Amino acid sequence: MRIIVNLHLKSIKSRKDSKCPLYARCSMEGSRIELSTGIFIPNESWDPDGQMVRGRTEKVRIINLRLDKLDLKKTARW
Repeated sequence: MRIIVNLHLKSIKSRKDSKCPLYARCSMEGSRIELSTGIFIPNESWDPDGQMVRGRTEKVRIINLRLDKLDLKKTARW
């Protein structure tokens, strides 16, 4: 079994401060679920290819560390 986790912003659900919620889409054996990470990011700060937040501030580093923890599960095999 292989679990694949992809991160993406839902720009449709953007807030008044123009931040969008970050969702994790988990796929396993043809089944898929989508979970909210509870993280809100400005659309222009998101790097969809690298699946991380662009920037060098302490806040950005903390968010990217949280996302790295999810990244460990991308290659998890059960």
